[in-house]
Order: sequence, then C-alpha cells, then structure tokens
Amino acid sequence: MSNSSLLDTVIKELFDREFYIKAGELYERARVNDRALKLYRMAKDKEGYSNAVRIAREHDLGVDARDLLEEYADYLYDQMEFEMAMEKYLQASELIKALKSAFRSNSIVRAEDIFETIKESPGGKESFDRVRGKSSGASKDADLELNYNGWAIKLGQHYASLLSGNRERNMKKAQKYFLEANSLEHIIQMYKEAGYWEKAFEYLMEIGATNEAMEFLQEQAQVCISEKRYADAERVYMKGKMFEAIIEMYKRIDDFDNVLRVQRRVGMGNDTAMLLEHAERRKRDGDFHEAEKLYMEAGNWKEAVNMYMQQGKWEEARRVCQEVGTEESRSKEGFIGYCWAKDMPSTGNAAKLLMNLNLLDKVVEVSCNAIASEVPDFDMAFDLCSAADRPDLTARVHLLKGQFLEDQGQFQTAENEFIAAGKPNEALLMYIHEGMLDAAQKVADAHCTVEEKNQVYTALGNKKFEKGDYDAAEKLFLKSDNVEHLVSLYLDINRLDKVHDLADRGYLTPEQLHNLSAMRRREPVAGVGPSAVGAPVGGEVSGANKVVEANRLASNTNSPADMREAIKLLFAITNRDVSATASASVDEQLLHYNQQAMKLIETLCIQNGGRFVENLALKDGPTRDANGQTYSLKLNEVVSTVLARQTSLHGDWKKGVSLCLNLYNALTKVNQVDEGDQYVEFAVKFACVHQQYSAAAKIVHHAYEEEHPVAQHLLAYIKQQAVAVSRQEGDMEGACGHGRGFR
Repeated sequence: MSNSSLLDTVIKELFDREFYIKAGELYERARVNDRALKLYRMAKDKEGYSNAVRIAREHDLGVDARDLLEEYADYLYDQMEFEMAMEKYLQASELIKALKSAFRSNSIVRAEDIFETIKESPGGKESFDRVRGKSSGASKDADLELNYNGWAIKLGQHYASLLSGNRERNMKKAQKYFLEANSLEHIIQMYKEAGYWEKAFEYLMEIGATNEAMEFLQEQAQVCISEKRYADAERVYMKGKMFEAIIEMYKRIDDFDNVLRVQRRVGMGNDTAMLLEHAERRKRDGDFHEAEKLYMEAGNWKEAVNMYMQQGKWEEARRVCQEVGTEESRSKEGFIGYCWAKDMPSTGNAAKLLMNLNLLDKVVEVSCNAIASEVPDFDMAFDLCSAADRPDLTARVHLLKGQFLEDQGQFQTAENEFIAAGKPNEALLMYIHEGMLDAAQKVADAHCTVEEKNQVYTALGNKKFEKGDYDAAEKLFLKSDNVEHLVSLYLDINRLDKVHDLADRGYLTPEQLHNLSAMRRREPVAGVGPSAVGAPVGGEVSGANKVVEANRLASNTNSPADMREAIKLLFAITNRDVSATASASVDEQLLHYNQQAMKLIETLCIQNGGRFVENLALKDGPTRDANGQTYSLKLNEVVSTVLARQTSLHGDWKKGVSLCLNLYNALTKVNQVDEGDQYVEFAVKFACVHQQYSAAAKIVHHAYEEEHPVAQHLLAYIKQQAVAVSRQEGDMEGACGHGRGFR
C-alpha cells in the first residue's frame, strides 16, 4: 500500500471518529493545506479555529483570515466566552459584534471604547445600519438589529441601572448617551426611577410634554403627602407653580400659618383680606388668641375686640383697646364697659367695677349717646351715677338727656333736664334756635344771672328785630341795658326817628347823639353799618392804632357793632402793622390777632344769628382785607377752625351746628348760595361726628327740599356714617335700621 493510500485510510478513520484536528494535522504535514483548513473548521473548537486561522494566514488558500476569526468569535460567543469572543471580533474588524460581546462580558469600558471607535470610523453611525439583518447561525442576536441610537440607549441604560459607586457620575454618563440617541424619554425615566424628580420635570418641560410634566409633579407630591412630608410636597408643587394646590394641602391639615406664608410668598390676593380670612377661621375653631394676633396683624383691632365681646370676654376686649392706645380705642373702652356692666347681676357691682377700672364716666357717656342701641339708656346711666354717688355725673346725664329730648322735639321735658343739669343756657339756646323766644325769656327770667339775662335779652332782641317787631326788640335791648346795639340796628335801617326817640326818652345824651350824627356824615357807603372796612369811628385806622382800636372795640362784648368793627380790624392787621418783640415774633402776633377774631366771630354768631356776615359783604362786591383776601374766604378758615375747636367740647355739638346754620342763613340772604351750602355740610358732618344722625337729617330738611341734589347727597352721607359706626360697634340691628335710610 502506497503512503498516499495509507494517509487517506488513516484520515478517513479519524474523520469517521470525528478526530478532525488530528486528521487536519496529517493533511497539514502532507502539505494538503486546503483539506487541513476544512477539517480544522469542522472541529468547531478553540484548537481547530486557532489552527484554521494560522494556516489561512500562512498559506494562500483563498480564505480571508478575518472571516475565520469572525467564525471563531461566533463559536466563542455561543460558548459564552464573551471576552475572548470580543477580542477575536476585534481582530476580525467586526466592531459591532465585538461591542455586543463586550456588553455580554460586562466589559463596559471596552464597550464604550468600541462604540466611540465605530462612531469615529469612516462609516460612522451608518455602520450600525449595514450590520442590521446580517446576523445568522449561532451568533444571531437581537442586539445586532440595533442601530446607533439603540446602542447609545443600551449604554445609557447600563449606567442608569448602576446603584453602587458614584451614582451622580453614572447618571451623568447615562444622560450623555441618552442625549446622543435623542432620547429624552429615557433620561426622564432614569431620573424618575432614581428619585431625581426635579430633573425629570425639567426634561419633560423641555420636550414640550407639559401635561405629563404636571401629572408627574402631582404624583410626586401625592407620594410626599401620603408620607406626611408636606414641606417636600410644597417644593414639588412650587416647581410647577401649582400654588393653589399647596394652599389647599395646608388647608386640609389646618396649617394656616403655612397657608398665609405661601399666599404672601406667591402674592395671591390681598394680604389684609387673607389675614382676616385666617383670623375668622381661628375664631370659628375657638383659638381666640391666635385669631387676635391675625386681626392685629391685619390692622383690624376692632374685629379682635368684637370677637372677645361676643364671647363675653370683657377683660380681653379691654386689654386689646389698651394695647392699641389710640383715641378711638380708648373711646371703645367705654362701649366695652357698658356691655360688661349690662352683663353683671347688679348695678352696684357694675358701678364698683367701673370705678375700679376708671371707666364709669365713659360708660355713662356711652349709655347716654345711643352708641350701644338706637335709644339712649338713661335709666342705666342714672342708676350707675346713683350707685357711685356721683352728683356731678348725674348732672351730666341730665344734660345729655335734655339734648336727646330736644332732638326728639320734646322741648318742655328737655328744658326740665337742662335745669336739673344746672345748664339753663342750654334751654335758652334750644328755645332761641327753635324760635320759641317767649319760652326762652321765661327760662332767662327764672334761672339766669343778670349778665346771662342781658346776653339772652340781646339775642332775643336781635331775633325780634329781624322779624320787624321793633317795639318788642327795643324793650329787650333796653332791658339788657344794650342801648348802643339798639342804636346801631336802627342806624342800619336808617330809622333816625327811633334814635331821636331814644334820645328824647333819656337813653342817649345829647353828646352821644351828636357823635352819631357826625359818624353818619362821614360814612363812605350807605347801608353797611356804622363804618366801612378798615374805617371805624373817627376815620381810617392804620399801623399800631389798628391793634389799639381793635382791642378797645373787642372789649365791649355787649355791643355787636363794636365787635363787628373789631373783627374787621383784627383781620386787616398785617406784618406792616406789628413788629417783633422779645416775647413774640411777627407771625406769632398775627396768629394771636387772627385767633382773637375767631373768638369774636363765635360769640357774635351765637348772639347775633349770623347778621355780621351781611355787614362783611358790601353791596358792590365782597370786602377784602389788607392782603387782598375776601372776607368770605377768610370766614371759611375761621369757621373751620371754630368747628374744629367745638368738636373737642363734650356734648356741645349744638353750638357748632347753630354756628353753621346761622352762617348759612346769612349767606343765602346776600345771595352767596354756594358758600352757604358748605356750612350746611359743615353742620351735617359736625352732627355726625357726635353720632347725632337724626339731628343731621333734620338739618338737611331745614335747608333744602328733599329732591334737591345737595339734600340727597347729604342724606346718603348720613346713612353711610350711621351704618359704618353701627357695624364697627357690632350692632347689626342698628346697622340694618340705619341702612333703611333717613327720611
């Protein structure tokens, strides 16, 4: 048998027994390399593939060694020897299969290097597409169907899944690969699973998934709420600017401090309104001290006081008023004391308590002024005064009751109260204001001093004179020994016969009659009074003489004519007429003379029914002072000041009202209607300041018809003031009553 036959026999025997490598080695020794290569490949093991690659490289057998390396790597991959398979794939330049093997061997760093190598290769990202669909045999794998984005996502998912090590760094790497794949969804999912909800929300917003972003935040917030992590839930909601959800969350757990904080932080609503809303809720929950804090922070101390009063917590209500420390809050103490006293079982105990708290006077004032109810509680006021043994305060109650009865038109009963109060002058003013002159005279005769009687007779004389009842007026002026004023009035109406009659009856001396005649001859304007402005008896007065003459005339308070001249002179004094002294500057002196004129005006108004206004308004135009200002404008300033001073007087609101109405009557007589209207408004507001709303309505009806626009405006103002005060005092019944208006 030849050597060739023997070799074939041996190889066949080895082949039949599947000893492919041994058979291949024999062929390789016999230099039959192509058959040797075939047998090595048939072995399908490491040694066979190694020999096949070697022989293919050593000999030109028409087979590319890289194909054999790929086949070898496929074998290794199927045997799950992924790391060695990766190396063989790299040798075969099968980078994508090498990338797959790197993943399977968990050699992620090598996988990243391979991925970057592929990306930077001439084929670049398209290389992945050329491989897709070409996998076969044992190495067929779904990974080979991935394109570039798929591999990038796979790398990102690997790093996103790593929980150990530096997680921040791993997520940063994952984000890099997800971004390369343009897969924001994977980024969002990664951050969701890792608990990085803020970044997830930001990426959702970045890709325009607004609804999904908001739903995601709500889910996150609900998780926090379920775990009672309310601050974390707030942070989640705040990220999405879901402010109402935050507020609702805190409201559900009754955490109103945080509700208020959030509302202020995001600027939701009016701060005061929010504070009041929370205060009301605290009040309903019975947390009064917390409610008080909120009321005070809102600047509404009155609500805090009302809250305590509704609970009968009088001491707490008074404490709040004292802490506020304003004039209004101190006044409120009187109302609290009144309610407190009403709540006590006996008047004696109430009086003792009020005296200890130094509130008795205030409570009596409240009782008498219909602050607590529409009708004054005079019985309680008298009982408190009696229990406290305060006759002075009892007199005060009589005075206030008289004023109330006067407003009700019960003049005789009011007179009795005024007399009991030791204030007959109040009865006089009441009767004079109502035009009941005979009743006024009876009061004067029975209860007044000589000086007071003279003032009353003068005032009554003026009223009679205005009505044209000259004989009755004359009797009153003579009874008051005020002949000069009577003469002045007769001269004003050119009744020289009456003047001469007085002289004939011995009330004027011949010298006085002569001086009056000379004065009449010197008057530049007829019908203006004894003299023109700045030109009193004796000719024009200037310089320091103005001051001397004004003081002389002002001292004669029984002569309205002299008082009118004094007012004119005092207003006419300028800085040219005075000079600074060691005790007073020029401005201080001018202010003093202005104030002196104001006092004269007030006295003259009460005595003379506003007649001086007619004398300050010349027929050919308003008189002007030395500075060119009209007396009507000057008068506005004076009356405003007088009213302001009158408001500080307890209970003397009628004087202010009387002053205003006298001015109104006088101004309308000289056709200064617009200026007259403002004094009606003064009177109304003056009465409202003292909460005399019925009296204010009477003033309006006295001056205007009900359909007059000014009347409608003022009645609406009265209603508004009355309702507002009633509400502040917590008197809802009174507020409803006032709300029906004044007719």
